[in-house]
Parts: sequence; C-alpha cells; structure tokens
Amino acid sequence: MKCCRAITLALLPLLLGTMLLAGCRGGSGSDQSSLTDIRPPDSELHDFLMSELARLGKDPAKTTSEAAKGDANRVFDLDLALIDPDGPGGDPPTGVSINWSEVLIGDYDQNGQVNVSDLTPLGRELNSTVVYDDKTLHGGFAGWPTGDPTDDGGETPPATESPAANWRQARIDGDRNGLLTQADITPIAVHWQEALSGYRIYRQAPGETEFTILPGQPGTSDGLSVNHPTAPGNAPVLYSFEDENASASGIYLYYVAPFDLQSQQQGPASGIVSIDLDTGTVNSSPVANLSVTPDFAGAPAEITLDASASYDPDGSIAAWEWDFDGDGITDWLSTDPIPETSSDGTVDSFVEVKTGKMRASYNRGNADYLHPSVTAIDDLSAASLPIDAQLGISGWVDSEFIWATNDNPFSFTPARYFYDELTGQLLCTGTSSDQRALYLGIRTGFEQWEEEKVFDTDDPVVHAVVGDEFIRYNYGHPVFRADGSPIVFITVTYTIGFANALFLAEKNNGTWDLSVLYESPEGFNNATLAATIENAVTRIGPSEFLALVGENYDSRPEPSTSARYLAVHYDNGEISVENPSLDLIYKENQFRQTTSLITTGLDGKAYIPLEYAGFSTGIPEIRYLVRDNSGIWKLQQFSFPEETQLNVTMLIRDLLVKASGEPTLLISNEADDMKSEQLVLANVQSGDWSIQYLQNQYRTLARYDLHEIIGNRIVTCNYNNGLLPEGIKNWAPCFAIEGPKTINENLFFLPQQGNFESGGVAGVFELLPSTLFAVISANSDEYSNIPNTGASPGAFIRERVDPRN
Repeated sequence: MKCCRAITLALLPLLLGTMLLAGCRGGSGSDQSSLTDIRPPDSELHDFLMSELARLGKDPAKTTSEAAKGDANRVFDLDLALIDPDGPGGDPPTGVSINWSEVLIGDYDQNGQVNVSDLTPLGRELNSTVVYDDKTLHGGFAGWPTGDPTDDGGETPPATESPAANWRQARIDGDRNGLLTQADITPIAVHWQEALSGYRIYRQAPGETEFTILPGQPGTSDGLSVNHPTAPGNAPVLYSFEDENASASGIYLYYVAPFDLQSQQQGPASGIVSIDLDTGTVNSSPVANLSVTPDFAGAPAEITLDASASYDPDGSIAAWEWDFDGDGITDWLSTDPIPETSSDGTVDSFVEVKTGKMRASYNRGNADYLHPSVTAIDDLSAASLPIDAQLGISGWVDSEFIWATNDNPFSFTPARYFYDELTGQLLCTGTSSDQRALYLGIRTGFEQWEEEKVFDTDDPVVHAVVGDEFIRYNYGHPVFRADGSPIVFITVTYTIGFANALFLAEKNNGTWDLSVLYESPEGFNNATLAATIENAVTRIGPSEFLALVGENYDSRPEPSTSARYLAVHYDNGEISVENPSLDLIYKENQFRQTTSLITTGLDGKAYIPLEYAGFSTGIPEIRYLVRDNSGIWKLQQFSFPEETQLNVTMLIRDLLVKASGEPTLLISNEADDMKSEQLVLANVQSGDWSIQYLQNQYRTLARYDLHEIIGNRIVTCNYNNGLLPEGIKNWAPCFAIEGPKTINENLFFLPQQGNFESGGVAGVFELLPSTLFAVISANSDEYSNIPNTGASPGAFIRERVDPRN
C-alpha cells in the first residue's frame, strides 16, 4: 500500500514537525525516527527541497509514480555463482545464484519510492562521508562503495564503520561525491516520485536468441521476478535469486531491471553478466553509457555523442558500435574506418573527438525524436545492451514530390498550394487538361492525398454567367469554415475580352454547390476592358472571409487611367461587396496601385496595402487600408525619410501586422536600369518608418511571401533567376530576419538533387507561422530521384519538422 502518496503539499510542514517519516512501502529499524528528533537543519532541507522542485517544474503534491530513469539507476554489481552443493568434480550444478544491490537514486529511506520522507536519513547522516573504490578497479565505474555489503560487523543494524554501513551511507549519497550534504537533496527533486516495486530478471539460456523474464517464487507480484523487501531496515538492500532451471551445459546470460507496478514502467537495465555452467567462469559484459549534447537542435547541427563514460566491471572496453541515426542499423564499429554518412543519410560527417566520443553533423530534421545508440564491446568480445539517447533534430526535410505525370496521384495538374491554419491541412488546386474543370486535393497523410472535382463549366450556374465561352485558365483558393467544411474561391478568366468572374464553391451534404460572388460590370465582350479579380482570400472570422477584387479600366488613354477596388465579403453564406479604397485615379507624376494582398492582424482587423510614389521627389509614401471590426475602412499613410535610398519603381510584395497593430511591409525596389532589384523590409513603430535592405545581389522575380514566425523573427522568400550558384539553373532563397538587424540567408528551398532545367521555380510558397511546409512548383527536365518527369509541372515539397510539436 502506497500510503504516503496521498500526502498533500499543505500538510508537509506540519508532518515534518509532528509525524514519523516512515517508508510507506514498509520501513523498520532506525529509519522510523520521529521528526521531533531531527536536528534544526532539517527544516532548511525541506525548504531547499521545495525550491528545487519548483526550479525543476516538479509538482510537490504529485502522488503517481514512475519507473526509475537514467544511467545512474542501473544495477552495477550484478554477480552470478553456480549452485553446486557437492562442489567441483561431483554432480553437475543445480542452478545459478543471482545477487545484486538495489539502486534507486534519491530513495534514501529505501522504501522503494523517492519522496519527502527521504529527507529523514539525509538529515540524520548530514556531513557523513562515504568511501568509494578506485574506479580503475571496476573498469572505469566511479560509484562503487568500498567493502563487502554483506559485512555488517556482526551487528543489526550494521556496526558503525562496517562495510555494510558504508554501502548504506552510499545509498544516501545521491550525487556520489563521497560527502552527504544539502546538495544530495537535488537528486530527490530530480527523481521525484520515481519508484520500484521490485526487479525483473532476464535470462538467455544456451541455444536461445532472446532474453525472457524469469518468473518469481510463489507470492511474488505479477510482472516481477523478485519483490522489493517490505522492511529493508537500515542495512543496504540486497537481492538474491536462485535460478534452479539453469542446468544445461553452456553459457547463460542474465541482466536485471527495476520495475514499478503502479505505472507499469521498467527502469534502466543493468549490464549483462554471463556464467559458464561447465567451468563456473563469470564475465560481466561492459555497460554502455551515452549522452548527446545538445539534445535538441535545428538542422544542420553538430551533435556530440559521448559514450566515454561506459565501463566494464571486470575488464576493459575494446570498441563501440555506433548507430548515429537510431534506425537500428550499425553505422560504425570504432575499430573500422570512419564512415562518410549514416545508414539513412541523416548524418553526413563525423569527427572522433576522443575514444568513445564522436561529433556528428545532422543534415536534416525529423518529425520524431531520433534515438542514436551505442553498444560497448569488451576485450573478451562481450557486448553490452544497446543504449540509446533521445535527440530532437528539427529542420527541412524533402517530404514528397508531386508531379503531373502518368505516375502522379492526381487526375489534374496542380497549380497552387495552400495551407489552412484552421484545420492544419495542406491543399492544392489545379485544372483538368482542357482547363474546364477545377479540382481540389487535400493532403490526408504523408504522401497521401484525396482529390475531388469542385467546379465544371457544364454547371448551370457557370453557364448562366459565361455562356459557351471557353475558359482559358481558372484556379481556386480553398479555405475551411469553422465547422471544418471546405469552400473554394474560384477565379475564371476568358479568352475574349480578358473579362473575369469570381465564383464560390461550397460543399454541402457531399456535393459542391456554386454561387457567383462577382462578375465584371462591363460584360465579357468588351475588348477594352482589362478587369482583374484577385483571389487573395483572408479569414477575418471563423467562417468569415474577404476576397479582393480589382477592376482596371485599362484602355490607357494618356495621361490617365482609372482603377476601382472592391472587397467581396463572405460571412456564413451571406455575400456582400465593400468598397475599401474608393476610386483610385492614375495621374501624371504620381502612381497609385493596390496589390492583391489582404492581411489579418492579431487584432482581428483586415489590412490592404496601397502604394504611392512621387516621381518628382523620388520620396515614396506608403499607404494601407484598415478595416476595423465594425467593417469601416480607413486610410493610413506614412512617408519614408528623405534620405531613404529607394527608387521610384516600387511594389509592395507582402504585409505583416504585428501584435501592436503596426504593419511590416516587404517592398521590391527596382533600379533605374531595370536589371536589378532590391528587397526592402519596412517597419513602422509609433508612426516612424525604418527600413532594411535585405539583398540586391540577384535579380528577383514576381512573388514574395513574408511570414512572422515567433517574436521578432521574420522569414521572407523570393524567387530568383539571375546570378545563381554554379550548376543551379533556378532557385528560391529565403531570409530569416532575427530582430532589427540580423539577416540570415537560408537556402532551405534549394533542391539538392539535379537541376530544374525548364520552368524553374514557378509556383508558390506556403510558409506557416509554425514553419511546417514550403512548396515549390516547377517544371523539371532532370531530377535524379524522380523517374519519367519530363517537363511536367509539379511540386517539390519540403517540410519543416519539429518533434516537440
């Protein structure tokens, strides 16, 4: 019965002053001391324990247990002996005797659980010393107490200064430094509520290929080979078990591991010990120990894997077997030449820091934690159990390739890729080969997609608007309503007159229904009309969206041209049209234009950036529209300082809204010679604009995306087709801006195998606030990992993975 687990934090100070701190799993002898006898330092010990629990984020009132953790909780003195009643030369041995001492770091009262009662023996033995053997006597293990733990000096409890007393005090020396001080409270906090109910004994008999658990004697708890003693007293807790079924000729292998019945968890296994029933020879296999530093990093990352603390109790370690990527395949035996990569390519370089210590370069992230492992091998070729360590590597991985070929999973050509933050789903839309039908693909799993047709020119609603006209191009912007049902905004363009219409497809009861959100007011056969309907869509509520519409009357009579911009407002099936920007007029010596961008801020407001440049002064002004929560649009305007080095041809590429409600703008600034282009980041704080020149090395193309990841970290991606690295025809760099000044160029969208020979990076990026996905759609003549691609459009998808998410 685990009686003490019900103690609440509020009662602890009272209990420390008035009650016995006996082990709730059983305690006897001098462990059952009254707290009234504890010397004054114990109140300080209690306070320090509470502070350590708070520092480590542990709950002092926690009552549920868990198995022991860490290398320090391995049994280190497992020993075997033949059971041979008539001695050598007589009848064969009748079994094997298995002996070891209990290890549970922080459990100083030896009740089988780490809790507040462990302060009592520490307080009693404060400032005592422990004597440990020289580690060279035990293959490098430094925590072996001096003496025979069974030698109690003929007294119960063990006599002072006896070897058994030394082993008992070593149990209280949680940091194993030889001195019992307040510092030994920290191991109690680190291992808080770790417990053992007893041990499991594993055996592999001659001719067997696997270890099996030995059943306990009658009365032993299910799942255990031996129970924790109910009243361990003040002597060291020692275990002895007789395996009477070990009688066949040959070598038997054993190891033990602690087990907690409440949590049904097993703790760390001891080293393997073998015994030859024919000769009685006992050999302790080495015990592997592995640590990784750091234990979490973003790829590419250099990780140090240190197994130098491994030891062999009765010999020496001759070699290590390394599995750097944790895939179960040995990457390197340390007596062989160092490999070039790990088995799955996750690690692409290695440096041997010293014997048993490696530095490995991990080149890509992993959606799950990696578990690199090491196996120690001694000079008698005995091997340890493989020991692994948890390692988190986040980064960009090549997750899948989607191509519009005969092998493509879609029956349509993907055109654009999207990510819906509400559902966390990656989506793509594209058209049939005759461009008369629109399809939606939803990513349902790793390299798994489901597709369905959402739009067809034969639909009566479409026919009523366009008649028999042939659709030149269409695509959709999919989003999800609050209930998870999809809707798709669809732009339709015609070959005659360049006229446009905007449709909405809603899925209801398994079928797609169409609505007309907008159609050009001048008709579809006016050859002078060059209307555009941008399907830039943003969510301003759970099922409330805005889509920006631009009507450009572009017959271009000099010197002026007019433009009008509308916002189509969709709210739970209700459709309305708003006029956020009024009529914008082109005039001589000034230029105004809205972009296709709508941004939603953390404050729930919608933003549309405008652009204005004075040709006469060369000093650009920035304007943007803000829609408040009541639906009113207001114009905001800021000017750059006169010393700003911007050229007159300027386009806003993207807009972010900070938590303060102030915008951050990404601007492309084309030089007068039209051969180069700067990328500029503009921030406004308290009405004052400042800018950063991000790059001007490459000729940048038409699309940019700006994404705030966390805090002041901003990532922007742009297309390039100019001064490129040797051997690469097209690429797409991304910049990570950390804070106000630091710019880090990360080329994590650069394909590593082959070149994109035609079409280049011709698609769209989707980089999420949680940095999960990036998509490049492109045409490829040569891609070494993708067979039969030809020059088909498709998508190269890289995924930003983080095992902590």
